[in-house]
Amino acid sequence: MRKIKIFPSPHVEVRIYVTDEMEKDFKECKEAAESKDPEKCKDCSECSWFDSSIEHIGMCQFPDIERHLLLNGSNDNE
Repeated sequence: MRKIKIFPSPHVEVRIYVTDEMEKDFKECKEAAESKDPEKCKDCSECSWFDSSIEHIGMCQFPDIERHLLLNGSNDNE
C-alpha cells in the first residue's frame, strides 16, 4: 500500500492511501490510454478507483496523484 501526501494549501495536508490493486489498475489504464487502442481500455465501473472521486472527478485523474503514482519509488511516506 502506498500513502500519498498532497499539500493543496498552507497548513493543509491530504493523505491518500492507494492499495496495490489501485496502483495496478492505474498503470494498466495509463498504458491502455497511451496505446490509443480502445480494445485495451476497460470500463471504469470495473476499476478499483471507481468509487474514489471528489465532485464527480475520479481521484486517479488528479495531476498530483498521477505524478506520485508514476514515480519510480514504491512509497511516498516522506
